[in-house]
Amino acid sequence: MFKGNARNLNKLIGILLAILVGAMTLSGCGNYEEQDLPEDATINDEGMVEEDSDGEDYLDDIDEGNILIWSFAEDTALQGLEVGHSGAAGAFDAISPAMLVSGAPLITVVEHATEEERIALKLSNRAENWYTLDFLFTGIDVVRGGSYRFIARGRIEEGPGHRTMQWNQTDAPWNAIDGSQVSVAGEASTWEIDVTMSREQINTALNSGQRGMRIQTDNAPTETLTIDDVFVFQVGEINAQGLPGVSQWDLELPSLARLFEPYFSLGNIYSTHNLMTVFDTDEAFLHHFNAVTAENAHKPDHIAGPGNRFTVPTPAEFNFTSVDSIVNWAIEHQLLLVGHALVWHGQSPNWLFKEIDGSPLTREEAMDRMAFYMRTLSEHFSEQGTLGAFYSWDVVNEAIASDGGMWRDQPGSWRNQMRLDSPWFLAFSNGADEEAGEHASDYIFYAFYFARRYFPYSILYYNDYNEEIPSKREAIAQMVEEINEKWENHPDYDGRLLIEAIGMQSHYHLEGWTTNLNNVPIAMDRFIATGARVSVTELDITLGGSGSSAHPYLNEDQLNRQADAYARIFGYYLERANYLSRVSIWGMADHKSWRGNGFPVLFDNFFGAKPAFHAIVELVEQWEWEHPAVESLTMFPLALGSIEQGSRIFSQITLERENNAPVWFYVAEGELPPGVVLHARTGVLEGIALEAGEFTFTLGARNYWGSATQVMTIQID
Repeated sequence: MFKGNARNLNKLIGILLAILVGAMTLSGCGNYEEQDLPEDATINDEGMVEEDSDGEDYLDDIDEGNILIWSFAEDTALQGLEVGHSGAAGAFDAISPAMLVSGAPLITVVEHATEEERIALKLSNRAENWYTLDFLFTGIDVVRGGSYRFIARGRIEEGPGHRTMQWNQTDAPWNAIDGSQVSVAGEASTWEIDVTMSREQINTALNSGQRGMRIQTDNAPTETLTIDDVFVFQVGEINAQGLPGVSQWDLELPSLARLFEPYFSLGNIYSTHNLMTVFDTDEAFLHHFNAVTAENAHKPDHIAGPGNRFTVPTPAEFNFTSVDSIVNWAIEHQLLLVGHALVWHGQSPNWLFKEIDGSPLTREEAMDRMAFYMRTLSEHFSEQGTLGAFYSWDVVNEAIASDGGMWRDQPGSWRNQMRLDSPWFLAFSNGADEEAGEHASDYIFYAFYFARRYFPYSILYYNDYNEEIPSKREAIAQMVEEINEKWENHPDYDGRLLIEAIGMQSHYHLEGWTTNLNNVPIAMDRFIATGARVSVTELDITLGGSGSSAHPYLNEDQLNRQADAYARIFGYYLERANYLSRVSIWGMADHKSWRGNGFPVLFDNFFGAKPAFHAIVELVEQWEWEHPAVESLTMFPLALGSIEQGSRIFSQITLERENNAPVWFYVAEGELPPGVVLHARTGVLEGIALEAGEFTFTLGARNYWGSATQVMTIQID
């Protein structure tokens, strides 16, 4: 089919053996052993040595039942690119319907490794293993009911130790395709990945919203990668008989958001645009939830450079594309918007707290970069007119260690329970004057101090997991109380708590790392006693897959045990509804969860409501609560004074209420000044005063229990 150079007999025998073994292999990785390898050799999952092979000879060895349905070589749009053409990811996304660029590598068209009249794509400036290429099912003619074989070959720069090449999922949970992983020796410069997926596997991928197949590295996030060949074969006939139908959300189910609206906000995560729009997942979100947290898009490594970046970016280099998409979606649908997370040891670029050589920054340098990061975000959102849309921010994430539930010293000080390997902790210890009272843990105080400055109307959270463990519970509570007491004596004290809220991540387990659920209400009561607000920020309850053996799926007994656990936990929440602001579940469906092998959330792999869903619906429908008086909201007028035309308006409505039922703000009568908006979930007026004049309007606020209005006037000169 394609002409190529002839190979010697030994190489052909090696290729045939590799193909036969690869076609039979559909399970996980094998154990790799060090071998004396020929140049350009790789080792597959079965320990077989594979050597390079070219076009015609290679394809002649494919079984007769395999039909080539797409290849890189036959894609005329891709092969029409001129050698030397180079550009960023976006410049290559629209060239062929079969291919999308993953991440932000620099792509250069180069000559094929062996075929003179064919091109290849070189990916350099890579920063993550997933900075590669996706091949889309719709563009390569992969359909429901078919079994397919995916083969890719290319080059990789030599590196230290073994690297892994693999086929990967394009979408959450971004797992490797079983049986596709191949170890590439450090001195090797070529690779080949080959996997066959059954019709059942293809159907599951399509039903779960996977868009295609991704070529991905492991342990080689920065190494230059070249893709020479991609082949897609249909194996056998198309037969959809007996396969589960297309997954669908049942939007006739009771709305969780409405059921819990008398008590607290109910939220979930926004993963990626593609996952939210497929199968009407966004509609299901809006049906069941009224608060949203970006799963990853608001984390530092998604905004200010990947984790391995050591050079400080300019504000213009910050990437707000995904950030703004989620913010605008939340505003459009009047969702409570949660920012997650500002200061964290994970998913953060190294420039925030490390020198180029990897050593910690000094305390002052780290403080400056922390402030620079938050200021850049604040200025961007201010320019977009969306700064006031953030109801809250998870300011510091996971600063306290779990230590197996034990105090490092009895009776215990929260500073001795800190995560000592946090790069923020190490940087703030570098130059700390302990005699003057400085300590590495001060990074927490300054994180909240800067967050208050740059996000003045957002509620500021400390967020952590294993928060129910007694020692960690007490350390978190101590920290919040001590830092808030320190803030009261600070010259910038504004009458508000500095750490205004505690986020209980609530990642619980019924098998393996078993959670003692008896500790949950005790932890809630201890956090409430600090005077801070309390929210459940990342709830999921696993059965298998986290500290235990994963199950193929849950049986009836396990599903019922999980349902009982959810009902029990939500009972604790409803009992404390006057103190609980929000409950957010971490995942829309099991197969979209970061702990999907533990089946941890309310909807299954086909978006069906699990017993856990029905258990909490039954609980809340039967809940008897001494609700507050209907007239539970009181609004106070804004004292803006006279404002100059062209100046910025940024002010929040003051509201008193007797409960935590979610609130929506609205313009009841009249019109706001041109250029000014009212953020529906925060009550913040934000914008530029474009026109002079006196503007009188009536603002309203409502929740499940009542409403209030207030006439306000803004004078613009």
